[in-house]
Amino acid sequence: HIIGGILIWQLATLESYTGFLAFSFFYSVIYSPTLPLTNSLAFHHLVDRDRDFGKVRVWGTAGWIFAGLTIGQWLLHRHTLAEGTPALIRAAQVAGMADAFRLSGVLGVIMGLYCFFLPHTPPSKGQKSYAAGEAFKEILRNPRLVALFSFSLVVSCIHQFYFVHASGYVGMQQSSAAATINSI
Repeated sequence: HIIGGILIWQLATLESYTGFLAFSFFYSVIYSPTLPLTNSLAFHHLVDRDRDFGKVRVWGTAGWIFAGLTIGQWLLHRHTLAEGTPALIRAAQVAGMADAFRLSGVLGVIMGLYCFFLPHTPPSKGQKSYAAGEAFKEILRNPRLVALFSFSLVVSCIHQFYFVHASGYVGMQQSSAAATINSI
């Protein structure tokens, strides 16, 4: 999370497409393994996994939605101009995107530091196979899993790029539609 926070902080200052894509790719590679790790830690520490895990996931999703709406409203009120030229409006949107990346970077570092205070979770005792290696072998054995893994990797790499830069495209489409209506 700490390395991911540093990488995503950099996205606020990058101006080249290649640089943005590269940092997004490395962030995805660093962040993606944290998702199953949180599930493993939750399963290990829950008293009754079958009963409690669903509640944990539901409230985690509710927290994610609340945080997204709260931060979205903050960015809306801080970086939305009621009036101005398209260049000024776009500059405000870019500043909002940069703030979103910076906030994400700070929260990533905080989450990484928080992880040092989680309960000690030693590996399970006994001879176990290397789970990542076994999963990779299973992926390679099944062409459908290779396709799924490949598509998932691509989607995770462009995920940030799409969501952050979609507003500029939507704004251009709205301006184009308004110009078309005005010409009629």
